[in-house]
Amino acid sequence: MKLFVIKDTKANYYMQPQLYRTSAEAVRACSNSVNDKNNGLFAKNAEDFVLFEIGEWDEQSGNISPCDKKHIADMIDLRQPTE
Repeated sequence: MKLFVIKDTKANYYMQPQLYRTSAEAVRACSNSVNDKNNGLFAKNAEDFVLFEIGEWDEQSGNISPCDKKHIADMIDLRQPTE
């Protein structure tokens, strides 16, 4: 599984890592969060957050293999236009 973090650029820190099978799955989860009006942090401040891939976790061995941090998406770009 792949390991991702979201950076809060305004507060200048990285949130707890999250595991997803693919980058597309991580983007979908972030898109759902940023477009959920009940999720105040991401929905109201999407411009402050960025998604990065930082490694892989092997569920068989339990080992984490870090990689160079890879930009996946700016949360603001995942926001769907309101009607």
